[in-house]
Amino acid sequence: MKKLILFVLLLSSVVLNCDSSKSMSRDKAAAILKSAWDGKKIANTFQMASCPNGKNLYINYSESDYDEQHNSNAFGDQFVQAEARWIELEKKGFLKCSMLEKKVPNWGGGPDRFLGTDFKGEPQHFPGMSRCPERWSCSYYDSFLLEFTPTATPYVQFSKTVQFSVQNVDVTVTQAVFDKILVVGLTEPSDMMGQKVIKADYIAEYKLTPLGRVYLSDNSEELKKTNSAIFVLYDDGWRLAQR
Repeated sequence: MKKLILFVLLLSSVVLNCDSSKSMSRDKAAAILKSAWDGKKIANTFQMASCPNGKNLYINYSESDYDEQHNSNAFGDQFVQAEARWIELEKKGFLKCSMLEKKVPNWGGGPDRFLGTDFKGEPQHFPGMSRCPERWSCSYYDSFLLEFTPTATPYVQFSKTVQFSVQNVDVTVTQAVFDKILVVGLTEPSDMMGQKVIKADYIAEYKLTPLGRVYLSDNSEELKKTNSAIFVLYDDGWRLAQR
């Protein structure tokens, strides 16, 4: 009699385990989806610089505007206004910014673009001159050195390309990393091409990195990705359908 009872209990356990592997819940779907999303991140790539040493930024001012543009800001109004994100990074300890040269005469061959855009090459200046020569169309540039600090290392990745003999240095900034899955709906199992399938509607949520808070806020739409997925029932349980 005891052997019969033990056999029935073992058989029931097997049946329950089989039923469990074939059942689907929101938590189980979320766990399967999480394994597929782990490691995903939100990142943005900026052109850090475009010059031989890959770290310099040049900002050009017209001859008539230079002094006025530097009245209230030592780094110049254009730097403060157009490069606000880099100033914010510096305040938070992610970037070190220093001025290398100030008010250097430039004969107009560039640069006319800022960090993070299509700046092309280094400016050409008048050697040994501290101001624009008369009878020449001239502008002035400031030269900066920008370097990410060790605090930023976990969130930035550098790459280099060469275009028209000019070295471009790009920096990819990790703004957010995948955090969790919230399943908001599951369909009943149905037949599709001879297989049992379930559709799950879900939201993949990201969390900001410390550096990412310079670019995004906690309620940014980019941090929540609405999506759907199909699960297929196999002999060992439910698997995420391959797309």
